[in-house]
Amino acid sequence: MTDVFAARDVDAGGGRRGRLARESVRIRPRRHVSVSRGTVAARVAAILLAVFLSGCSGTRFQTAEVTGTVKLDGEPVEKVALEFEPAIEGVKEILPTAYGMTDAEGRYRVTRVGGQKGGAPGAVIGTNIVRISAPEGSTAKVHPHYAGDGALRFEVKPGPNVFDIELVANPLAGKPRGK
Repeated sequence: MTDVFAARDVDAGGGRRGRLARESVRIRPRRHVSVSRGTVAARVAAILLAVFLSGCSGTRFQTAEVTGTVKLDGEPVEKVALEFEPAIEGVKEILPTAYGMTDAEGRYRVTRVGGQKGGAPGAVIGTNIVRISAPEGSTAKVHPHYAGDGALRFEVKPGPNVFDIELVANPLAGKPRGK
C-alpha cells in the first residue's frame, strides 16, 4: 500500500475557507497478474495447433472422380471391395488410398478416407495399384490374385475416369482386362 497526501480547502467554521488540511489516503497499487507457465504453454500450443490445422486444410495432391463396373466372367459382381492405392514414382509422402464397393449391378465409385461425411470423392491422380477382394459376408467368388499388389494398375487422369474391370474366375489362365 502507498500513502498519498492531498491538500484541500477545509471549512474553518462559519463558512470561512482558506485553511489547507493535509489528508492521508491509502491507495492500493495495481496487482501484477501472474500467469503460470502451464497456462502460457497451453495458449501457445492452441495457437500452434490452429496454425498447423489451417495449413493442412489444402491438399498437396490432386484427385479425380473414379467410377466403373466390376464383372466376373461377364456377370456383374455385388459387394466387392476396391482399393485404389497411389503408386507414383518419386513421391515420398504417403498419399491417401481410395475405396469403393460394388452395388447389385457391379457399379462402384471410389472415395478417399478422411474426407468429410464419409470421404471425399476420387482417387489420387497418377498410377494406382487396384486391389479387388470379397469382404466377409460377400457371396462373390473373387480369386485372391486380384487382392495382390501387381494384379491391376490404372492411370487416374484429371477429370472423370471410368474403369470397367473384367475379372476371370481363374486369373492364372488369362490376364484381367481393364477397358
